[in-house]
Amino acid sequence: MNYLRSEKTSLLCLSPELVTAIAEEMQVADIKQLRLTCSTIADYLVPLVFRTIKLTVYGNKCQWGVERIEALASGTHPACHASRALIIGPLCPGKPLDRSYLFTFGYKTQTISNHASESNVNEPLEIAIAREKVASHLFNAITSCRGVRAVKWTPNAGDEQIMHQITMNSLKNLPSLRRLHIRFQDFDVPLEIDSLRSLTELIISIKKCSSERLNTILDNVAKAVGQNPALVSIELDVREQESRDQEVVPLQHFKRFLKYYSTANEPMRLRHLKLTSFNLLLDQISISHLRHLTSLNLRNIKCKNGVWEPFIEAGICLTEISVDWASQSFCNYLASYTGLKKLSLMAYNFSTVEDSDTMAILFYEIGLDNHAQSLEDVKIVPMSEGLWCFGSHNYKSIAQLTNLRHLEMNVLSYDVRNNGETQANGTQKITENNAVFFVWQASKQFVWIILLHREGQDACVELEYSDNIGLFSSSL
Repeated sequence: MNYLRSEKTSLLCLSPELVTAIAEEMQVADIKQLRLTCSTIADYLVPLVFRTIKLTVYGNKCQWGVERIEALASGTHPACHASRALIIGPLCPGKPLDRSYLFTFGYKTQTISNHASESNVNEPLEIAIAREKVASHLFNAITSCRGVRAVKWTPNAGDEQIMHQITMNSLKNLPSLRRLHIRFQDFDVPLEIDSLRSLTELIISIKKCSSERLNTILDNVAKAVGQNPALVSIELDVREQESRDQEVVPLQHFKRFLKYYSTANEPMRLRHLKLTSFNLLLDQISISHLRHLTSLNLRNIKCKNGVWEPFIEAGICLTEISVDWASQSFCNYLASYTGLKKLSLMAYNFSTVEDSDTMAILFYEIGLDNHAQSLEDVKIVPMSEGLWCFGSHNYKSIAQLTNLRHLEMNVLSYDVRNNGETQANGTQKITENNAVFFVWQASKQFVWIILLHREGQDACVELEYSDNIGLFSSSL
């Protein structure tokens, strides 16, 4: 928009009210500039307004969704060339967006699907017309967005099978598609992800799915990984599944997703990996795809102790870590390198407070020292009140984090009690006998934490340039 600031087009920088008032006294040359105002603004807004397009059609008031699909199908709408992200939701005119569609699984899904088909017989004419229009124009609507690089698709149990098939066929015809996010539930969806050959980011979420359907989905995802060696980011969220006889489905092995990857190809250069509910037993083949990893997010992982030693041996230096367990091998890994920027640690894997406190002591002794100048974001969540919380035992470890921007920790309740006193600047003074914990937000750039010990000595912790700090009571 620099050209708007030039002297020749300074008129376009004025408010509409001033432009209208001045227009009466303008010469012909200036009037020409005025006429261009709307088109100039439109050219600027189109890439912003139409960057993300959402396609959803459900319920009785589905006219706007149908009109959007028809407009895109024409191929002349500005969104066709401006869109870069596409969100595809329910495509079921006349059917409500009900939670029963989102969280059903097993035999119940088939019952809902049959009922949905039967209900089409007596539906209003406008709903039938809307369904026909969506089926007719959906393919052209999606494929007209030639510049789309990211798609998030949430198939719905209320959709007809034809809608899923059209959507899948459309995705194959998006030449710029690089990022695909699909949320699966337990109903039929065409599994042709492996037909996409240009993906760099793949996100698969599977919730409440029967074991039969789960195996089919995961096998196709593995084929997709094998067909996309350029992948740099993979997120696999396989939440706790149950079979029809209510038996818990075993956790999936990560290396299962590498079984179709050709050994003739170079290993993937993954930069980001997120796994939920997996058995992460790393062998040489698995670790070869993780050597360039910089971001790791793990939840509900089995074989936890088999993760960090291979990382140390391979020299993998993560800049972002998010895990829900702590161990000695994890502390050793943190102490083996420098450069960590973001840490989210939920210390949930301890059976006793004593074990939790022992690991907390080790973590604050050796886990943060090497990253004191690089850490910007720290979140530590304990399973119960203990030494993971912020207090006099670890404030020096936190104080050394000179580049910190965001801090989220719990505070020991027996060290800190709110007596209801309020300071002039709006902060609260929290006391118990001689102990005082005082948090003062001096500005958006500086946060001071002052801890007065029982022996009367002052300790001052300065978190320079901290934009956000969260302190929470530990009375769980």
